[in-house]
Amino acid sequence: MHEEDAGSNSFGRAHALLAQAEIVCFLGFGYHPTNMGRLKVHEHYSGTVYGSAYGLESQEVERAKELIRLDSRLGDFFEDTLRFIRRNPVLV
Repeated sequence: MHEEDAGSNSFGRAHALLAQAEIVCFLGFGYHPTNMGRLKVHEHYSGTVYGSAYGLESQEVERAKELIRLDSRLGDFFEDTLRFIRRNPVLV
């Protein structure tokens, strides 16, 4: 995500897609507080959020879960994107 205004059309479209989503999964995403605040996942989606967390320390994963503000299943430090997809029901 680039430094675009949170009220832009891109975020409006993202919010609409989140509202229609059956599954939300973040891959290769850093869970930066600014980006999580712009996406407002918890306002537009009510299911479980999945996400890779390759290279993130346990406290960073916990912070990401706090920012998601929904039930979430995140990967771990050593689990790359392919392994995460294989181990979670995100491509059903």
